[in-house]
Amino acid sequence: MKIGSIGYDHSHDERFVMDFEDGLECWLFLIIKTTAKFVIGKEKMQAEPGTILLLEPGTPCKYCAKDKVYTDDWFFAETEETDKAYLLERKIPTNTLLHLGQTAELSSLMHRMSLEHYSVGIYREEIEKNYLEILFDTISRSIQTKVYVMPQSFLKKNHKLTRIRMEIYAQPEQICTVDELAQRAGFSRSGLQHLYKKLFGVSITQDMVQSRMDCAKRLLSTTTLSVHDIAIKCGYRNAYYFMKQFKKHLQMTPTEYRRSVSSV
Repeated sequence: MKIGSIGYDHSHDERFVMDFEDGLECWLFLIIKTTAKFVIGKEKMQAEPGTILLLEPGTPCKYCAKDKVYTDDWFFAETEETDKAYLLERKIPTNTLLHLGQTAELSSLMHRMSLEHYSVGIYREEIEKNYLEILFDTISRSIQTKVYVMPQSFLKKNHKLTRIRMEIYAQPEQICTVDELAQRAGFSRSGLQHLYKKLFGVSITQDMVQSRMDCAKRLLSTTTLSVHDIAIKCGYRNAYYFMKQFKKHLQMTPTEYRRSVSSV
């Protein structure tokens, strides 16, 4: 795809209507920020804020404001032979409203794309193309990790879960137990485990272990600390359990790992 025109955070009053009765000769992409009424083909539906639409060329579509204002980000893009294969590979559906819930990251990308599109700077087209690929890859990741199916009540808890994950990876030596993390964040143990897995695609226990393994590999490759000291810095109470878990996940002992990276 090559963007022909693009708009960021455009608002219209209740009289706003877009009607492509015979479809377009190009692609249309929307990030819908206010409730709107749509007719795609012959199907009538309502779009809630946080919904995206990628409309294929030739698809009849009509949409308008539901309330007093309609706001969206949009672009029209020229068609290319590889478009369908590209979207199919990334599992991005077309001609259907897809509610992602949170679209701030996508909207930020659209903002940057619009600035590049209307700039006169060198490498403008290359940068715009890179942003477009990031946009579609981000959408694909949301779809494939099923983040988009989160109910509204779960979205309100998103920031708590994200903060927990950031703490797990930033300070592995200070990781609490799952019970302590759940209590601190106001979840039950099972509730935290379920929502965490649903949001990030891995269990909280897997992330705890992974953060400790990442920390251990970093310390083994950049310091001369003993295995015992590294175990403590990674949040383990004794070196034996640390070495056992390290070998389970890396298929080598900490000492063997240190030798392997030092010989590179």
